[in-house]
Amino acid sequence: IATIQHLTAQGYQVIPFVHWGVEYTHTPNDRQKQLAHSFIDAGAVAVIGHHPHVVQAYENYQGRPIFYSLGNAVFDQYFSASTQEGLSLAFIMDDQTLEINLIPISIARSQMKLMDEAAATAFLKRFVTFGKYSDEEKAALLSGKLIINLEL
Repeated sequence: IATIQHLTAQGYQVIPFVHWGVEYTHTPNDRQKQLAHSFIDAGAVAVIGHHPHVVQAYENYQGRPIFYSLGNAVFDQYFSASTQEGLSLAFIMDDQTLEINLIPISIARSQMKLMDEAAATAFLKRFVTFGKYSDEEKAALLSGKLIINLEL
């Protein structure tokens, strides 16, 4: 938290990338939420998590995005469909706006590839079941694009 505050005070746009969470669960636990919220409160622009080997919920906290887990990318866990998919993110940021493109990926024999349109649509429909979202948030997540106003 002190590092985030220090870097933010120097003008950096800080995005912590955190190793956390319970493996194979799509819902973040209370500790993940507490930490993510404290990182945002300290000045982080966004928070991105990893470790559970499956994609976890997204949250908008204080107008800032939190992706609790992006799932696997290149990994040899073939025992379930959830461990053979992940979520990549493309961030486009300026001083006022953060555009986030959600890019669903599949992992076949430890090689990642972009999901085709039908698979990506099905993935995003499952993804929105991992959290609680307003109709507006749900529509944005299903479209695969979030626009965050950084001037809040």
